[in-house]
Amino acid sequence: MMSAEIYLQTINWQKRLRREIPILKEICEQKNTTQKQIRILDLGCGPGKHLTELAKYFPKAELVGIDLSSEMIQLAQKLLISFDWAISSQINFHAGDFFSQSPSNFGKFDFIYSLGNSILLMLEDHKPLELFSRINQFLAPNGLLFFQILNNSKPRKGYVPSPICHTQEGDNFYTIKRFDPNLHQNQMEVEFVEVYQKKNRSKPEVKAHKSFWPLISNSEIAKILSSFNLEILETWGSYNKIPFSSSKHDSLLLLAQKRNKNSNFLY
Repeated sequence: MMSAEIYLQTINWQKRLRREIPILKEICEQKNTTQKQIRILDLGCGPGKHLTELAKYFPKAELVGIDLSSEMIQLAQKLLISFDWAISSQINFHAGDFFSQSPSNFGKFDFIYSLGNSILLMLEDHKPLELFSRINQFLAPNGLLFFQILNNSKPRKGYVPSPICHTQEGDNFYTIKRFDPNLHQNQMEVEFVEVYQKKNRSKPEVKAHKSFWPLISNSEIAKILSSFNLEILETWGSYNKIPFSSSKHDSLLLLAQKRNKNSNFLY
């Protein structure tokens, strides 16, 4: 069955990074100054491609990636070797549960982001209040938080197939994601199907895994963020910064800033 390395080939990384890096870069620029080295944390970093891209733009930044999957972190470290020392020395990857990491071991971050529904994956085993409390512990005063989450008012529904990919041996593989929202239970059932067709076999290998993600209302998100003095600065419906509409967009992109009682917002 598919390894994480093969699965990652089903993602069009060039397209994804072209869509997502500009907004991350723009946010980082608000915190990056000549007087201070910016510290950036990617929650659910996967193979670390976003961090390696950001390192090119911010050569003095310190970047950290955390992911629950040790296999993903191994891939991230493998990818890092292909870059020159200047970039690879900026980035550190850590495998493990974010909730088991000690803030004192990592220090505070000027910018924390979480993309690709990683927030919802972490909420499978933890309450929203727990998660944002934890994030708040890692966020520096006036620090920025940016994340993508499904819009519970217009949740994603249906099937999302990946392109068909090919191995050097002539095998084919692809993935299918099925989204089935249950608005009565405020829950999204996500089925992830892997299909691997070996060259000399008539039947493919098929493996399916179900997850259940909580659908959090936008008002609940705002209430939780406010309880930790996190001020919502922007809400977008896409990475090209179209203003968010709860009736139009299936995802919410949210930018917040941690209030510092002794100064005004810096963004």
